[in-house]
Amino acid sequence: MGQHDVEYGADNSDGIISEGVNTRITNCVVKNVDGTGIKIQPLSDTNTFFGGGYGIISHSYAENCGNEGMSIYMANSGPTLNRGEITNCTARGCDTKATSASIRAHVASGCTLNDVLIAQCRVDNAGADSIQVRATGTGIITRAAIESCDSKTSAQAAIYALADGGTISSLYVRGGYLDGSSSANAQIYALASSAGTIGEAVFSDVRLRSASRGLYMRANGAGSSFGRAVVSNMDARSMTDENLYGLADSSGTFSQVSFRGNDVSGGTYGLRTIGVTTVHTDGLNTISATTPRSFATVTTLQLGKDFGVTLPATITIASGVATVSSPTHSGHLLLKIDTESAAATDDLDTLTITGVRDQQVVTLRALSSSRDVVVKDGTGNFKLNGDFTMNNTEDTITLIYHATDDFYTEISRSDNGA
Repeated sequence: MGQHDVEYGADNSDGIISEGVNTRITNCVVKNVDGTGIKIQPLSDTNTFFGGGYGIISHSYAENCGNEGMSIYMANSGPTLNRGEITNCTARGCDTKATSASIRAHVASGCTLNDVLIAQCRVDNAGADSIQVRATGTGIITRAAIESCDSKTSAQAAIYALADGGTISSLYVRGGYLDGSSSANAQIYALASSAGTIGEAVFSDVRLRSASRGLYMRANGAGSSFGRAVVSNMDARSMTDENLYGLADSSGTFSQVSFRGNDVSGGTYGLRTIGVTTVHTDGLNTISATTPRSFATVTTLQLGKDFGVTLPATITIASGVATVSSPTHSGHLLLKIDTESAAATDDLDTLTITGVRDQQVVTLRALSSSRDVVVKDGTGNFKLNGDFTMNNTEDTITLIYHATDDFYTEISRSDNGA
């Protein structure tokens, strides 16, 4: 289908809709419809020959649509599409009902979309999200790629990747300029919730401007999981909170985040994670923020070749040992120490930093004023002027490492708290 213009009054429903597969809609213009401008919505699997089909929307324009400007919507149990594409399209002033997104690929329970590409699209003045890929219930998106898309002024996220009970196995977001989101979430919000899964994600070469957060990766709720994320060459400016942020909360799990060569400026946090098991930075991140780096409750922390004071990582004691994996880090390392299982008091006997260098300086600080960390003299690899109890978040002890003898000696201690 091509060369088709639709302009309706506000009391009409969808503009152009296909309910089959192997559909291509191109060079169409849709304005002022009450529903979706252009929609591909396969109704059953009986038409998906040879195990799949395609749905393509390209080189089209949608304006002032009540719902999506362009949409691939799989909501009837059973259909499979091998490939869905929305490319070289423009949506302006769409999703005026603020219910979903201006451009969207949505796969509901029982449906599968093997490969979706949203590329070279422009969205202005979205009522909610500008671009959305979503797998809900048991829906599956095997591979989702969003490439070189621009967004200006969205009421929520510019790009929203959501696995709410469904699965997005692989997510790839590259290129584009995202500016002016008024969402409390982010310009790019990748969320696994309701026991949903995002297997792996790569975010690269995107310009992020003027929002609460730049990139927000999150696993929220029991059974929800986010696997491995790589964040590289992102350019984030003028965020009011986090620039690049990974979070696992409410019993969600988040396995790994790698930050590589990003350039961030402004905001409260440059790079931040909470509850992510493994965090890696390559040392090539350029950061100007109130708190350049904040990595809380990590199990493995790899700080690459970052120099200067690195702020701050939270390490939990396990059987008297605090462990940091930092194979090539050579700067002054600041660690917040918490007790094992949030015990009222706990002894810290040994500090293990993989790859620690001779004469490297490390400062330890108590995480909580309600839990006492006792740094033990002579028990493990500490040589101190006696034991030191950090019973307040203002208490610190600074150590220097001696590689030949494999122990830390005390430089100074500060019992600052009440």
